[in-house]
Amino acid sequence: MKKSLFVCSLLLSLAMLTATGAIAASSQKELSLNINGSMANGQNPIVIDNVTLVPIRTVSLIPNLKVDLDNKTKTVTVTESDTKNKLKLTVGRNSVYVNDKKVYVGVNPIVKEGAVYVPFRLIGEALNAKVLWNPDTI
Repeated sequence: MKKSLFVCSLLLSLAMLTATGAIAASSQKELSLNINGSMANGQNPIVIDNVTLVPIRTVSLIPNLKVDLDNKTKTVTVTESDTKNKLKLTVGRNSVYVNDKKVYVGVNPIVKEGAVYVPFRLIGEALNAKVLWNPDTI
């Protein structure tokens, strides 16, 4: 039941957040993030090559996710508390580890204005959440 709630809440969150780069750039409208029915203001998601990235602090707002950041190596580890599924990302690297399996990504985690930004869809998919984009919210 908790897993279903997690998947539904992450689905809702991602549906509200994800948008294409062209639309986001042309509209200049700030993207919004909804986590479990609550708006998470001030998270400042960005879009690079049609991939939505969020500050790692945004991921820590999602229930059941534990986020650890190693500032020395710029490595982020996200662990789902119920299943213990784990995702490990490093700033500037095009590969991530999902439960110790190496996977390549199109957009690397980055540092912008002192914050580590990670691909939000990747977080959801790596932790087995259903991810959708809702273009009607832009």
